[in-house]
Parts: sequence; structure tokens; C-alpha cells
Amino acid sequence: MRFISRIVVNFVLFVAFAGLFQDIFYVENWKIALGAAVLFSILETLVKPILSLLFLPINILTFGIFNLFINAIMLELTSYLMGSSFQFSSFGTIFVVSLLMSLFNYVITTSLWHN
Repeated sequence: MRFISRIVVNFVLFVAFAGLFQDIFYVENWKIALGAAVLFSILETLVKPILSLLFLPINILTFGIFNLFINAIMLELTSYLMGSSFQFSSFGTIFVVSLLMSLFNYVITTSLWHN
């Protein structure tokens, strides 16, 4: 159930951010956003733990802030795999979207699963 809700939250965030940041974040349509949300959720489930383990020393030194870069790498990988229908204008854009997604995901999932 958490995986499905993560996909739904990421889908909504991708659509919202694509509308909000039209000049720097491009999503072709809602189907692409849904595919990107599924792919991003799969990457978070499978690849992110490996990257977190590899970068554990850096993450400890930065008190967990390096996790934002790991999330940005996951978004970059999603963008690369989705092709030209799901694009960011720069890594700075990816980092900002990653930060916002982390905040929204934290707030939404905390309120969903702690009630």
C-alpha cells in the first residue's frame, strides 16, 4: 500500500511542479508523469538504498543533508530513462525539485501513516 501511495504522491507532485515551473521542468502529459512516478518509485526502492550505503560516510559527515543529492540523482536518472518527454533544464532545477519533493513527501506520508 505504501508503494502505491508513494506513486500517487510522486505523480501529483510531478504534475504540480511541471505546471508551476513550466520554463525549467517539462512533462509532456499526465501519462508521462504517471510513468515517471512509477519509475522514480521503483528507483527509490531499488537503487536509492545502494547509493545511500555507498555514500554513508558523506551522509554522516553532512548530518543527512547529502540525501538531497541522492534524491536529485534519482530524479536525474528518472529523467534520463524517460527521455525527452520528462526533462529538467539543469541540475539546479533537479535539486530544487528534489528538495520540494522531499518536503512534500515527508509531510504527506507522515500525515497519512501516523493517523
